[in-house]
Amino acid sequence: MITNFLKRRLFRVRIGNIYSEIHELLNGIPQGSVLSCTLFAIAIDSILECIPKSVETSLFMDDFCIYFNVKNPRISTKLFRICVQKLQDWADKTGFSFSPQKTVGMIFSRKKKLPKPPKIFLSGNQIFFKTTVTYLGLIFDQKMTWADHISNLVAKCKRRMNILKYLSNTTWGSDRITLLTLYRSLIRSTIDYGCFIYQSAADFHLRKLDSIHTSSLRIVLGAFRTSPSLSICAEAGEPPLYWRRQRLLAGYIAKVMSLPNHPTYSSLFSKQLEDTATVKTISKCVTTMLDDFKSKHNIKQLLTTRCEIPPFPPWFQTMINIDTSLSSVKKNDISVQQQQTSFSNFLEKYDGYRRLYTDGSKTENGAGCAFIELEENTSFFQILSPLSSVLTTELYAILEAVKYTKTITYSQPQKFLLMSDSLSGLTAIENQGDNPLLFDISAQLQNSPHNIIMPWIPGHSGIIGNETADIIAKSCCNPNSLPLHTHLVPPQDLKKALQSHINDSWEDYWMNNDKNLLQRRPKPYDNTSFNKHRTCEVQIARLRIGHTFFSHSHLISKSPVPLCSLCQHSPLTIDHILLSCPKTYATRIKIRSSLPLNMHPLCSDSPMVVTEILKLFKKLNLKI
Repeated sequence: MITNFLKRRLFRVRIGNIYSEIHELLNGIPQGSVLSCTLFAIAIDSILECIPKSVETSLFMDDFCIYFNVKNPRISTKLFRICVQKLQDWADKTGFSFSPQKTVGMIFSRKKKLPKPPKIFLSGNQIFFKTTVTYLGLIFDQKMTWADHISNLVAKCKRRMNILKYLSNTTWGSDRITLLTLYRSLIRSTIDYGCFIYQSAADFHLRKLDSIHTSSLRIVLGAFRTSPSLSICAEAGEPPLYWRRQRLLAGYIAKVMSLPNHPTYSSLFSKQLEDTATVKTISKCVTTMLDDFKSKHNIKQLLTTRCEIPPFPPWFQTMINIDTSLSSVKKNDISVQQQQTSFSNFLEKYDGYRRLYTDGSKTENGAGCAFIELEENTSFFQILSPLSSVLTTELYAILEAVKYTKTITYSQPQKFLLMSDSLSGLTAIENQGDNPLLFDISAQLQNSPHNIIMPWIPGHSGIIGNETADIIAKSCCNPNSLPLHTHLVPPQDLKKALQSHINDSWEDYWMNNDKNLLQRRPKPYDNTSFNKHRTCEVQIARLRIGHTFFSHSHLISKSPVPLCSLCQHSPLTIDHILLSCPKTYATRIKIRSSLPLNMHPLCSDSPMVVTEILKLFKKLNLKI
């Protein structure tokens, strides 16, 4: 197929109704073809073999980079020339060619006086050394300050902010959901790319992006210009960029921890690099995050399962027998007795099979898994990491049951039923996702001599084997009662736990901040923050942030603080109107009648309460 794809490739050019002569394409691959990227990657992969081992390389499709760390400029020049000559020889042998315009060099150093760039030629063209280079979308500068990259991000985001400005009129503009979607797709995605790499930049540069983030959200919400940035982030449900970068870094950490051969593994977890006055190393950020996380969860060592290539290709994989026929009827539609009758009839299909019941359990105290074979009076239980998800506990139970079947040796293959009440677990095994446990289960089943079928059974339906396995699994959730067995955590669970830790840190910071006037959680309200009418959305957002036109316009005009026109002796504030003004007592009683005790009216998610509040300010002729 590949030979036919690369041979006899003919093309011609059409301009209007005029066609050129037919020519044969002798080199390269068709652009846009499904196979083109794969074939190109295979063809260029040998470029890494021609570079000396003392030189580091980075290859992503046609973006190739060589780099090395030396203190003596003479040694670096000599090594550079050797690499360039080897690359030239490789290009002559394979038929590739290097673009003279895109081939550049750069000297990284924090010294005030940089060494003089050497004269090096590639294919007869001199390689020029520059002060900034763009590689894979990131702009590198000689001192690694990221100043040029962040300035480029700011300029790009400001142009895209104009789209939000055009669509965010406070009377006829788009609703908040649409504007937030535009912000996340056009601006936040641009800031996110490579953010945990350039977070080593000085705070002075990172604050430029904070301004873009806050200004965009202010436009989305229609918030007043004097609104505090933290309040804007809380109302929009978007954390400040610092926590956003930490959250993305947490996901990347979980991924790299499961891949010890990953190119960035040593950089992330190295303790040799130290912070300087102007640079915060990414390894220091990683170490700080993991230490805080382990301290909070009382974990001494954080271990993840390794993501490895399966030992067999998917087309050689044996079909996994999963029976979900019992799930066709919902548990709530039939009684427990009917469920047990259906299960008894179901077992008649598998007469002669040995029956194993598996189950996993997770609580706030811990997690565990278990399986039991009633006929042989055999059971197994295991304490799992408290970071494990419910799906992980179910998969571990199935994995241990499959391993148990392989320990049973008979002259003839045996038939087993591995019954689980986790439909999501069985579906994941059938679809083969990216969880390492799924690969382990598949590999164990591939090498098993027995006939194993995995049926789904309804849980908590009085099935003795299932109920017994559930009790044993729940007993493992108390880590003080049983010895702890070291089970690795899948990267998916670690990612979720780390990101939840970051979210909790941001929430704790906001709840203890003096800008949190309403003592509310940093997220929008489901029923009242999103409204089809743009004006209502803007007004309620300004009231909850605490900055409105009638209460804070004096800061812009530099005039005295206005007094309440109703009582003439108190400053005109939102809290005064809603909580203490004697002239609004009757309306306040009506609003508070449907609120819990001590709840601020603006913290209510009731559309009726919010409507009454907006009517009150409109009646008082107070511009929000």
